[in-house]
Amino acid sequence: VVLDETKEWFRFHPLFQEFLRARLATTYSPEQIAELHRRASQWFAAQNLIEEALPHAITANDGALAADIVERHRYVLLDETHLPRLENLLRLLPPQIIDERPALLLSLAWVAWFRLRMPEIIEFVNRAQVLVDRMESDSPNARMLQGEVAAFRSYQAYWSGDFSGAQSQGEMALAQAS
Repeated sequence: VVLDETKEWFRFHPLFQEFLRARLATTYSPEQIAELHRRASQWFAAQNLIEEALPHAITANDGALAADIVERHRYVLLDETHLPRLENLLRLLPPQIIDERPALLLSLAWVAWFRLRMPEIIEFVNRAQVLVDRMESDSPNARMLQGEVAAFRSYQAYWSGDFSGAQSQGEMALAQAS
């Protein structure tokens, strides 16, 4: 079945898909199949087809690859206000992977921010802060994440009426961003 006007994308009939999956399972080992899924995930991610890439990474049981894909695209999804997409991608990730990645916890904080769920924001930021504090503070990734945590802390201070705290955290966020 043709999926686009330029005839670049096709979908196999469901019966043919089932046949191919059965053939794959009888021809290759589980490790080889996982590697094929990993390669498919990397290819889709290189094409910026995140929703297609993530299930292959998860099927390959490669949580690190799945997390890397979401982390690499999270700002784009937030900037373009594709929040439901980001939220769906985060739901696909195993919770233990999210708990190990401050960028993913902060992504959940942004989702909570846009949904106006204050207790969740604070919880995710606190959990991310613990992980960020363990990182080497001079790495660019750590500085960016520290700035993001400080931005959330600034919002939190502002909401609680601590305007000087909001200003100092805001200045810290700006300093980390530069």
